[in-house]
Amino acid sequence: MFDFSTYSNHIACITPAGESLTYARLEELSCSLAEVLQSDSLTFILCKNTPAALVGYVAALQKHSVGLLLNAEMDVALLRNLIEVYQPQQIWLPTAKMQEWVSLGYREILSYAEY
Repeated sequence: MFDFSTYSNHIACITPAGESLTYARLEELSCSLAEVLQSDSLTFILCKNTPAALVGYVAALQKHSVGLLLNAEMDVALLRNLIEVYQPQQIWLPTAKMQEWVSLGYREILSYAEY
């Protein structure tokens, strides 16, 4: 879907720690994630302002999936209600939140380590 090759060595984003993510690396990471996402589906992306959230969003777009960006720190009861109503096929979230959601019975969860 995206052709980042023209900008491969350009910086796509910079982390709060000052590390940069190039478009080439963004493409590599998002393609890797896209391999495990379901096509034409809904993906909840529980995000913070991190490159990993951007990777999840780009991967969802590559799979023609709707990537719904939600605050990773949102109220759990509200999020559970959104999951019940919209029934996302997968959830992309920070690794620190993984155990919490697995313990609640959610299985289609993909996690990311924060940069």
